[in-house]
Amino acid sequence: MLKIFSLLLLLVFSHSALSLEIPKAQLEYFKKFISSVQPLSFASNREYCGYFGLDNNDNFIITKAQQGGEDYSDLVDIDELPEDFYILFSYHTHGAFSIEADSELPSTMDLQGDIEDQIDGLIVTPGGRIWLNDYQAKIATLVCGPDCVMADPDFNGALLDPVVDSYSLADLKKRDQLMQ
Repeated sequence: MLKIFSLLLLLVFSHSALSLEIPKAQLEYFKKFISSVQPLSFASNREYCGYFGLDNNDNFIITKAQQGGEDYSDLVDIDELPEDFYILFSYHTHGAFSIEADSELPSTMDLQGDIEDQIDGLIVTPGGRIWLNDYQAKIATLVCGPDCVMADPDFNGALLDPVVDSYSLADLKKRDQLMQ
């Protein structure tokens, strides 16, 4: 059953770009979980990260959120996960809102890291957006927009550069250059 579910997940593609979509049940479960992590991330202005997956009975499981720094997080070593933990995604938050941080989309390092680790990643922003980094397509796609999950009370999107619905690795690198 787990293998069939995994294959179905890999075969669900969007029409506009060949990137993964998240099945509704997974997204709703993740949104409920991450809503408990966002306040910690805002209060400490730190990223929190972990893994989202399935156990042998196809139940959703999520690792405890590990606190990182202002612009990084260190995932627990995959070898330390339970044997019955099948990883669907890594996840991390982007901390509190700051006009000085381009934190409403995945960073170049976020997407590069997921590509290198060969794990799709979910990124949650101070504005309440959720992004999906598809490591195979090498693209970050907006799953849901502002206020999809809890947003930082200090968030002010009017102060930020516009955000589009998807970014390739090259797009993120160009944006980095423009932000310097």
